[in-house]
Amino acid sequence: MTTVTAVEQAYYNLIFSQENIKVQQKALELAERQLAENKKRVESAPWLLWTKASPVGRRWQPRRSPQRPGTEETQQRVLKGLLSDDYSKWENVAIKPAERLSALPEKFNLQESWRKGLAQRPDLLQEKLPSRNRATSSVTRKTSCSHSWI
Repeated sequence: MTTVTAVEQAYYNLIFSQENIKVQQKALELAERQLAENKKRVESAPWLLWTKASPVGRRWQPRRSPQRPGTEETQQRVLKGLLSDDYSKWENVAIKPAERLSALPEKFNLQESWRKGLAQRPDLLQEKLPSRNRATSSVTRKTSCSHSWI
């Protein structure tokens, strides 16, 4: 069961790394577009050089490679290692996940949460036990308290 869970986790990590690359590429495109627009503004109005437009060009230099080295490759190797004992057979194979990560919204019912929480409280569950069990546990507690000096 541990192996199945590890394979599933590695598979979803691979999907995440591929989706993360797409997000970083889009962020890079947007940053480059913003930088180009800021440069146009400064060229058309040099007095903006001393306003907020100028520091963007100096401070924000978008990375040319949005992918961190080894992220997707690492996830590929981890998954291949879990799928087979003979890594050489999988070395030149690129695993392409068939699905995408998607976050499904959870709907919570406040009344149901309170009902469930109150129903599972240990102190209330203890009170529902038959009186015989409670009497035995109280005697045990008294006995253990009275002999604590021994």
